Parts: sequence; structure tokens; C-alpha cells
Amino acid sequence: MPPRRRVSFSVGRTWPGLLILCVAISAALVSPAFVQPVTIPVQLISALKAATIAVVPVGKAPDGLAFDPALGEIFVANALSNNVSVISDSDSSVKASIPVGDYPYGVAYDSAKSEIFVTNYQSDNVSVVSTTTNSVAATIPLISQPWAIAYDNRTGEVFVSDILAGNISVISDTSNSVVATIHVGSDPIGIAYDSGKGELFVSGYHSQNISVISDTTRKITDNISSYYSPYGLAYDPVRGEVFFSNSAPPNENYVSVVNDSTKQIIADVPVGASPEGVAYDSGTGDVIVVNPGSSNITAVSDATNSVVTSIRTGVFPICAAYDSGRGEVFVADTDSNNVSVIPNSALSSSAPSSPSGGNSIIEYTIIGAAIAIVAIALGVIRVRRRGKRGSGQVPQSAPSAGDGVPHAPSRHA
Repeated sequence: MPPRRRVSFSVGRTWPGLLILCVAISAALVSPAFVQPVTIPVQLISALKAATIAVVPVGKAPDGLAFDPALGEIFVANALSNNVSVISDSDSSVKASIPVGDYPYGVAYDSAKSEIFVTNYQSDNVSVVSTTTNSVAATIPLISQPWAIAYDNRTGEVFVSDILAGNISVISDTSNSVVATIHVGSDPIGIAYDSGKGELFVSGYHSQNISVISDTTRKITDNISSYYSPYGLAYDPVRGEVFFSNSAPPNENYVSVVNDSTKQIIADVPVGASPEGVAYDSGTGDVIVVNPGSSNITAVSDATNSVVTSIRTGVFPICAAYDSGRGEVFVADTDSNNVSVIPNSALSSSAPSSPSGGNSIIEYTIIGAAIAIVAIALGVIRVRRRGKRGSGQVPQSAPSAGDGVPHAPSRHA
């Protein structure tokens, strides 16, 4: 057992050093080189004149979103509540909460059937939700761990990634059953439908490639090698390009641009920390990249493949969806348990931005702790000075021997 000793000192003689130490530690710990920022929710930073027009509380750990243009509603999958929140875009309020399976994540809107398809990761199935009744109309069993999902309006089919099996399941929205299975490889984690080519782009996280699938033959027609670990994807129909995020080291914090004709990566754009979700904003022609590591979103111009602005959100945002009816972007803030609503007018260089992630909760906590320590130290000094005036005694500063706390071995030893 390691030796035990008590460490004691007189605050009265050491407070100047303590003050300097606290300031030095705070300055060091809040430096960008030390801490990866997790931005404070935009609604808490009044000085920024919040770029959001609403912050909507939903269930626990909101993840995937989908916009229903017919009803003007946003459907949000709440992974830890096992339900889907329905938000009206007219007043940014929750109109319904729909129970689904365990750990819902991906959401896709089927415009032909007016249905929402929701992947339930831990239930190994997909819930089909009627947008008319806001209830589950069918449950489709899958092989294992469904995650990403996309709707193909040309064939009336829904494509779902099975992460553990390494497959893409093809679901008919007529029969609500699996009609085909396509093996793509390790960890298919994102899907985007290219309506111009009739193709599905599937990101392979650990295989570090993008599989291109024909929706006619249901076969892989191309593989795009990536030196990154691709995650979320979005299709830009105006320029015929697919944008995908890269969230794993050592090449994270970029979004890559693929030409859907040549199947070549034509640009890499630096964004925020650990980007995941990607959405296309048809109102501005920007691609919205969601950065959970820096708690913000980055708007990337599809014309110049450069960053337009970055806007703070809630804590650890995951996914985004664009509301074409109102020109608004809805962002699921997973750790804040809410959805941030951001207007297109904020997606400009004049909007409050945080290109490097801004100040973080960790940073403010450290600063607050340092200030508290200094305040306590000064309070103790004042009390001890009063004591000296009353008794005339000077406090001892020498350490005393005896039992104390054990010395824990270094984690780096």
C-alpha cells in the first residue's frame, strides 16, 4: 500500500501564489491546444444575439430528422425516449409524440405514401408512421442494427443500412417488406439518394469508401475510395454533387465533395470538429454540415466549395433537415434534448459565427472553478486575519505529519 500523509498549508501565506496558479491553469486549460471545444447552447449566449429563431424541447437524445412539406412538419427521432416528436414549422411547437421502437435514429419521408420511416437501432426493425394519424402503421423486421435511411421517389423504395451485417436493405413502400438485400461492406453508416442519376451513395465508415448503388439493378456500380472515414451524406441536385462528412482521426473535420458523373472527389472543405450530419439547403444553395465536436453547424457554398459561416447550436448536434416551405434549418441538439431552428437569413457572413467552435462549457467550467477557488482563498484569508486581530496568534504554516490521503499511482506510469 502506498504511504499516506497529510498535506497542510496556511492559506494566509500562500494566497498570492494560489491566485497566480489559478489564473495560469485557467489560461492554459482554455487554450485551443488543450481542450476540444463543446460550444455553449446559442440560447444561453445573449451577447451573440442568437442566430436561432426558436429552440424546441423534444425527447431525450434527438438524432435523425425529416421534413414533411405537405404538412409543414418536422419529424425528430429521440433515441433515448424511444419516440418521434412532431414539430409544426408554423409555430415551432411539438404537436405530437409517437412511440416507436428502441433507439430510433434515422428518419426518411415518403412523399408518395405520406409516411415516415424510422430505423430502430436496438429493435432491429423499421417503424412506418402515418403522418395523417401520427401513429405506427407497420413494423418491418430487419437483420440487425438499422441505422441510416433514404427514400427513393423514383422506385417508391426505402433504403436502410444494417451496420452489423454490412448490408443495405431495400424496402417496398407498397408491401412494407424487404424486397432485396445488397452487401456493401463494413459499417454502412450514411445514405444519400441521387435523384439525377437514380443512384444511392452509401458511406462505409471503416472501409473508408463510398459505394454507389443503381436503384434499377440494385447492384454496386462504383466504389469511391476515401482516405477519410466517411459518415453523413447529402445530394446537391443543382450541381450534381454529393457531400460527405469525415469524422474520424487523423483526417477528420472536413467535408468532401464528389462529382456524381466522374465519381471523383473534387474538393475537401475544412469545417467544424467531428462533423456528422449533412443536409442540402435548396434556398441558399448551401450544404449544412453538423459538427457535434464544436457544437455548431457550418454552411458550405456549393458554388465555391468554401465556408460561408458557422453558427452555434445546442450541445452536441447530430443531424439537420431543411424546411423548404419556410426557408429554415432544423438541427437536432442531442445533448441539449432540443431542436434549434435557424433561418436562411442567418446563414451569411454577417451572422454570429464560431469557426473554431467558440468558448465551451468545459472552458467556462474551468474558469468558474478557478474563480471559486480564489474567492474561497480570499474568504479564508479574511477570516484568519480577523482571528489574528482577536487572539494575537500567528497561524502555523509548517506541514504536520500524520495520516492523510494516499498517493494514487500515475495513469501514465
